[in-house]
Amino acid sequence: NAYIDQYAFFGCKSLKEINLPKSLVSIGDSAFKDCKSLEVVKMDSTVLETVGKSAFEGCTSLKEIYMPNNTSVDFYSGAFVNDKAIETIYIANSHLNQWLTYNFSDETSNPLYVGDVTIKAYVSQVNDYVEIDGIDLTTSYGTTVPDFAFYNTKYNIIGLDSVIYAGDYAFAKVDSLVNIYLD
Repeated sequence: NAYIDQYAFFGCKSLKEINLPKSLVSIGDSAFKDCKSLEVVKMDSTVLETVGKSAFEGCTSLKEIYMPNNTSVDFYSGAFVNDKAIETIYIANSHLNQWLTYNFSDETSNPLYVGDVTIKAYVSQVNDYVEIDGIDLTTSYGTTVPDFAFYNTKYNIIGLDSVIYAGDYAFAKVDSLVNIYLD
């Protein structure tokens, strides 16, 4: 298994793209902090457990993030703070079930906090990533939505009646919410 310790690539100003191995278990605190030219991060790990505090803080050119392809990843405070260029997040699960297993410690640990971020999900039928047109939580009753999961998302969210637990700030700053029906 692979590990990236704290400050391992801190301030590497010419670094443009990171392809992390499938065997990566953790990214340490500030591991890629202030990599000003970084545009793409591919976290294709299937065993990733933690993304440390300020891991990608100050990566001001970061536009694309491929999220880990496993469950229960802890993203710590400030993982994406000051990364205002984020445009697209890629996830491997078109039903967003994978997203609901990520643990975000605050708004800056979730790349959605930037605001107008597009989510593209892998669709096996077309063998490509496709932009989602909304977030549907009706896929299973008893949905638990973790802290900061959809913080500041631009997407319309339906199926809130299947939610049995909404964590701290789970839907904070979601301007598209008009009606909420809870059973």
